[in-house]
Amino acid sequence: MNRPNDTIANKHPEWYAVNRKGQNSLDYRAYVDYYQWLSPFHPEAREYIKSNVRKLVEIDGLASIHLDYVRYVDVILGADLQPKYGLVQTEELPEYDYGYHPIALKEFERLFGKNPKTMEHPELSTEWRQFRLNAITSLVNAIAEEVHNDDKKLSAAVFPFPEMSRQMVRQAWNDWNLDRAYPMIYHNFYRENINWIGFATEQGVSDVNFPIHTGLYLPAFSSSQEFEQAIRIAKQKGATGVSLFTADTLEEDYQRVLQKLHKGF
Repeated sequence: MNRPNDTIANKHPEWYAVNRKGQNSLDYRAYVDYYQWLSPFHPEAREYIKSNVRKLVEIDGLASIHLDYVRYVDVILGADLQPKYGLVQTEELPEYDYGYHPIALKEFERLFGKNPKTMEHPELSTEWRQFRLNAITSLVNAIAEEVHNDDKKLSAAVFPFPEMSRQMVRQAWNDWNLDRAYPMIYHNFYRENINWIGFATEQGVSDVNFPIHTGLYLPAFSSSQEFEQAIRIAKQKGATGVSLFTADTLEEDYQRVLQKLHKGF
C-alpha cells in the first residue's frame, strides 16, 4: 500500500489514503516523507496494485510473490520508536488514524446508517475497525487467488502477531490466504525481552494454518549467545524457521550459530 515516489500513482491523488483529519497521504506524510499510502477502498488503486503483482507472476521461473507494507499507516508506533519522532502515543491520534477515504465513508454509512466522521469516538467502533481490516484482507486474498492460480506461492512480512497487528496497523493477517508469513518480531522496537519473541511467535502459530518464520532484528542482540537463545525460543514456540534483518550485519559468530542450528529446523 505504501508507494513512495510512484510516478503512475502520483498522477491520481484520489487513490491515496485519507486520515481522520481528512488529510490525503500524498500531501500529508505521516512520520516520514516516504510514507505515501494508497487506499484499499479505491477500486483503481486496488487494480493498480494487483496489476503490479501480475507483472511479477509472469516472470518465467519465479516461485513466489512476497508482500510488504500490506496495511495502513502505523496508528501506534512501537514504544522505542515514538521518542524518535517526538511522540507520546497513548491514544489513536487522528493524523495517524487512516482509512477515512470518501469511498469508505460512503459505503460504511450505506451499510450501517452512520458516518465515522460524525462519531464522537470512531476509533472505538469495532465495526469501523473491522470494516477497514476487511478492505486490506479482501485485497490480499484477491492477489492470493491470482498467484495461486498460476501455481506460485504467496508470503508476506507482517507485524508481530495478529491481535497486535490489528491494533497497531489495521492488519488482520490471520485472515489471509498465505503460504507462509514472516512476522517482524523485533522485540527491541517494543522494549521487550527475548522471551517476548516466543510469546509473539506462539500467538501467530496458534492463529494461522500456514508456516511462520520468526523475524529477528540482528542489532537488537547483545551477543551471539542471545541470538541463539532467541532462535531456540522461536523454534520451541512453533516457528518453522527464522528470517533475519539484515544479513549485512551477520558477523562470523552469528553465522556459526546458524550453521550449528540449521539442521534443527
